[in-house]
Amino acid sequence: MTSSSACTPAKISAKVCAPSSPMTHRSGAAAERRRTMNEKSEPTGPADADTTPAYGPAPDARLFVAGVEKGLRILECFDERTPALTIGDIDARCGLGRSATQRYVYTLQWLGYLRRDDATRCFSPTLRVFNLMRSLSGMRSLIERDAPRLAELARTTRETVSWIELDGDEIVVLANYPSTHITHVNLPVGSRFPALSSSSGRVLLCNLPPAELLEKIRAMPPHERSVFGARSDPDILALIQRPAKDGYAITTNKVQNSISISAPVRDVSGRTTAVINLSTLRTRYDRAGAQRILLPQVLALAAEVSVPRAPR
Repeated sequence: MTSSSACTPAKISAKVCAPSSPMTHRSGAAAERRRTMNEKSEPTGPADADTTPAYGPAPDARLFVAGVEKGLRILECFDERTPALTIGDIDARCGLGRSATQRYVYTLQWLGYLRRDDATRCFSPTLRVFNLMRSLSGMRSLIERDAPRLAELARTTRETVSWIELDGDEIVVLANYPSTHITHVNLPVGSRFPALSSSSGRVLLCNLPPAELLEKIRAMPPHERSVFGARSDPDILALIQRPAKDGYAITTNKVQNSISISAPVRDVSGRTTAVINLSTLRTRYDRAGAQRILLPQVLALAAEVSVPRAPR
C-alpha cells in the first residue's frame, strides 16, 4: 500500500464499506522516463508504453538500440484481454506510426514471434514468445514452492500475505493470500503500485546508490510525493534507505487505516529479489502491536524462503 501498506493505495475489502480501486496504472515518473528514452532514440511518435528502463532513468545513447525497444513494445501490446490485434490496433497502442509499426510487425512475424490470421488480419503472439519466459517460469516456481508457507502465515495471522517484486519504479503483486477477516486489505495478483511510497518498494530499493535514489525521488509525480508530506529530498532518502539497516519496513496509512510490514527475500548472493508482505488494519493492531506480534513472523518466513548464502 502507500506509506501504509504493501502497495499504494490498496483496496480495503469489506461488506460494510465500498472498496477503493487499486492503482494499476504505471507511475507518471515511469512514463516520463519512457518519453525521454524515445526522444534520445528515434522520435517516431508518442511513447504510450510505460515500461521502465532496466538500467536507470535514461539510456546511454551509445549503447541503446531503439529498434529492440520498439519491437518489445509491440510484443507488450498483447495481453489476455487483447490476444489478437490489427496493425491499426498496435499502432494506436505503441504510437510508432503506421509505417514503422507495419515494418516491426512484419519483422516479428518473419522471425516467428507473431502469426497473422488472414481472415481477420489480426496478429497474435506465437509459442516462440513463451520461450523467452523460461527464466520467469523458474522465478514463478520459487513462488509456487513457497506458496504453502505464505498460505500458512495468512492462516495463522488471519491477515493478507503477499509475494511482491520490483518492476522498474513499481512493485507488482505476484501472489496473494487474503485475510479471512470480513474487512481486510485486498491486493489482487497483478496489481502495480509506486515503489517509493510503499513498504515493499522501500525494502526492494533501499540498497540502491544514493544518487540513483535521489533521482527517483525528484522524478516522483505529485500524487506520490504527497505521501511524504513536507519532507525534503534528503529526509525521504533516509526513509527509503532505512530498511537496509533495519532489515524490514513498516508503513501506515491513516486514510485506509492500514499497516504494512515487508521483509526481504534474498538470493544466494544476499541480494533482495522479492518481498514478503503482510497487510493488516489499524482496527486490529496499532503500529507497536504489529511490530511486536506480526513482524517476527514475517521476518521468519522471509528468512525461511530466502536462498542460503554461498560460503566464501
